Amino acid sequence: AFTQPLGLQRHLQGAAGAVEPSEAPLPSFAELEAAGARIGKIHVQTREIFDLEDPDENYLLFRWANALHIQTHPGLIERSLLFKTGDPVSVRVIEETERVLRGNRYLYDVVMKPVAYRDGVVDIDVMTRDSWTLDLGISAGRSGGANTSGLRISDYNFLGTGVSVSFGRSNDVDRS
Repeated sequence: AFTQPLGLQRHLQGAAGAVEPSEAPLPSFAELEAAGARIGKIHVQTREIFDLEDPDENYLLFRWANALHIQTHPGLIERSLLFKTGDPVSVRVIEETERVLRGNRYLYDVVMKPVAYRDGVVDIDVMTRDSWTLDLGISAGRSGGANTSGLRISDYNFLGTGVSVSFGRSNDVDRS
């Protein structure tokens, strides 16, 4: 089970806190589907790797990592959604979209929530949290009197575009 980061919890509480006390809480996606609701506005919010509002994640090293990391572009997430404005609400499609997005190496998690419902139209927040995608590899060895070495750098979300890029160089007895 996914435990929401503190900042994400605060965001969701803030969205829920915007509802007047006399208003009923927002229905679930299943209730919206049963009511025949249609999708209105879709708000995509991408979040950093570390939530600096959470005291457990507010350290110098984590702040540096966030500063070095280029966040996933919201447009990339929008293009990956299996639903669009005007579509009828479908729990199956929403769950499948979450599954597809979570399958990306560059996303730590995805949360979708209804944030406003009026006149049969529901607005949806799609919140993602990035993961660290830069991967460095160094190798060295000696066997049978021959040296081997290698260096590799890969990024699985190059410049926040979702594209994988890798560069490497290796040397062994036969080739470089």
